[in-house]
Amino acid sequence: MSQPESSADSLMSKRQTHTLNIGGAEVKCHLYGTAHEGQNAIVLLPGIGGNASMHFSFLLPMLARKRQVMAIDFSNPRTLENEPLQLDYLIDQASKAIDALLPDRSICLIGFSLGAEVAVGLATVHPAPKQLVLIAGWLKSSTSQQLFATIWKQLAAAGSQSRARFARLASFSTTHINGYTISEIDQSTPIKPGRFTDVQVELASRIDLTISAPRIRAQTLVIGCSSDGMVDTEQVKALFGAIPHARYTEIDSGNAVVLERPAELLSLITAFMSDPEQYASGSILPTATP
Repeated sequence: MSQPESSADSLMSKRQTHTLNIGGAEVKCHLYGTAHEGQNAIVLLPGIGGNASMHFSFLLPMLARKRQVMAIDFSNPRTLENEPLQLDYLIDQASKAIDALLPDRSICLIGFSLGAEVAVGLATVHPAPKQLVLIAGWLKSSTSQQLFATIWKQLAAAGSQSRARFARLASFSTTHINGYTISEIDQSTPIKPGRFTDVQVELASRIDLTISAPRIRAQTLVIGCSSDGMVDTEQVKALFGAIPHARYTEIDSGNAVVLERPAELLSLITAFMSDPEQYASGSILPTATP
């Protein structure tokens, strides 16, 4: 007997996927929901080694119930496969995707991990972002990120199958990991190993937004993760301090908060989007609790 289709299932089945060739890269853009007058559209930017379905499986259908949402899957330009990945390439992909599929729309730009770094850069060069949510982003890459990239590169060179477990260990909090068996935690994929992931990890080890972050004019919410082993909260707070109209809050989670604490994340995002000035610029919001 067939089961009744939930509203979320129905919404996801109505997804429109567009593949755009941008700078030699095939960029997939997934559109959900319909435009609502007077509301910003939402654009989701995934983190290292992820895409819309991996990093926004919870957030995307929830956000798309009331707003039009576009999720972008970044891609490595084929013509530049032997060169280091540059943040500007990813900013260009997001910028041209918005121009092509959400022309003349105001947007709330939500970036996770490396996606947050792209969001900062995009918000300084594109007029569409009116609201910004930066999840586990950072102002300047740290020694720990450089160490992660070094070990990742060594594991990749050795063809080690341990990269996936190394990614899980670094991405999730100890509390989260210890709530499962090894076989159960092995079913999760916060970072998918691969060539594009390799160059994203390398890029993440050498980002510096100290010049661009102060240029942001959008109302901004910066979210740190108090048990993040990849991006220390001091790095996130430095990003918060550099953006003029930013607020800051934390979630008790590892780096992969989109998978570990998605409901708390959704609550923060929807509250911010509905009333971004509920808290004054420079405010530190109460830490979210389950």
